[in-house]
Amino acid sequence: MKTPRGERLNIGIFGKRNAGKSSLLNALTGQNFAVVSPEKGTTTDPVYKSMELLPVGPVVFIDTAGIDDVGEVGRLRTKKTRNILQKVDFAVLVVDAAEGISPEDIELRDAFEAAGVRHLTVFNKADITAARGENGETSLYVSAKTGAGIDALKEKIAEMNAGKSDESPLVSDLISPGDAVILVIPIDAAAPKGRIILPQQQVLRDILDSGGIAIACRETEIARVFKNEPGLDEIDEIGGIGSIEGTRGTQDAPSSRPALVITDSQVFREVADAIPPDIPLTSFSILMSRRKGALAEAVRGAKSLDEIADGDIILISEACTHHRQCGDIATVKLPRLIEKHLKNKTGARPTYEFTSGNDFPEDLSKYRLIIHCGACMINRREMLFRQNAAVQKKIPITNFGIAISHMTGILERSVSSFEGIYEGI
Repeated sequence: MKTPRGERLNIGIFGKRNAGKSSLLNALTGQNFAVVSPEKGTTTDPVYKSMELLPVGPVVFIDTAGIDDVGEVGRLRTKKTRNILQKVDFAVLVVDAAEGISPEDIELRDAFEAAGVRHLTVFNKADITAARGENGETSLYVSAKTGAGIDALKEKIAEMNAGKSDESPLVSDLISPGDAVILVIPIDAAAPKGRIILPQQQVLRDILDSGGIAIACRETEIARVFKNEPGLDEIDEIGGIGSIEGTRGTQDAPSSRPALVITDSQVFREVADAIPPDIPLTSFSILMSRRKGALAEAVRGAKSLDEIADGDIILISEACTHHRQCGDIATVKLPRLIEKHLKNKTGARPTYEFTSGNDFPEDLSKYRLIIHCGACMINRREMLFRQNAAVQKKIPITNFGIAISHMTGILERSVSSFEGIYEGI
């Protein structure tokens, strides 16, 4: 499976026009990917390139427009460039070695510092000018034209990013080798034909990497798993879950009791009713919320669903773009669940707005609540930026799975595997 963009190291290429940003990107990737021209302002919008960068690993480079672009259109381009800081894990500031550091470059470096972005200054065009300084901890001299210093730059990027990931694990810290984990995966009109969705794939892989035993079923079969009905003998023979007796397993002696049940959020209630109450239960969306953002903030935000009033605007936001279907979770199922929930609470009728992909609003002030997807298509930095933008405006923000678990009365149970998350909220 190709590593998704949200799981890659996001590296932004910044600098003035004609500093050689696109040339440097081509040299790093070994491809004529970015358009190079002596004319200033060739790069107009951020350009994304995913690749395996040795010795770094899976990365996505983001080539940006020159920070010194001019005119009204130029102002819009530089705004997009600055917005990229919301999602980059690492920034490369490209400086024309012949010109040296400019006020615009200093402003960019200050912006990196303010945003908490690790960064490296690269003096390009070293082939046509004498180096004005030595390669140092946060600076490097290279020539995109001749390739001089490019390998050293790759090594430097790897060195400065080694061990810097702050993403939480998906499941590995919740299970032990030999534990059985049940994955409840509905197959409905919204399920991609012939495959399962990305969070389900990632959770499955993490279980296997942790030495766990993954058992997948639909919500229509989950009750059978715990009743030891005919057809489940094979599961029993591998230390499976036909009987709910037993304790956590070991690598040599798998448990006959599942350590965890992970479900699609849309069938939370059905699954909760079908399994014993002492079996830990959560959802793919909640696991992604913990990996990509601040889980406690999302749990806190879900409580605001009880306080929605008539006319309040709820923003339902997805990080990906896809074709909307008749039973779409964001535009159909969530609003339906919210209205059913409010009917039993306040009777209020809110209105809804929907966004997807990069279209997260800059101005959040009109919203009473934001419900965000699991963010599998964006990195943790961008998801935290979205959460923090809401928190700064004092607007509650939660997650699809957490909102659904709250509305179905199982919020505490759905986050009980994560120590300290529910207490005090």
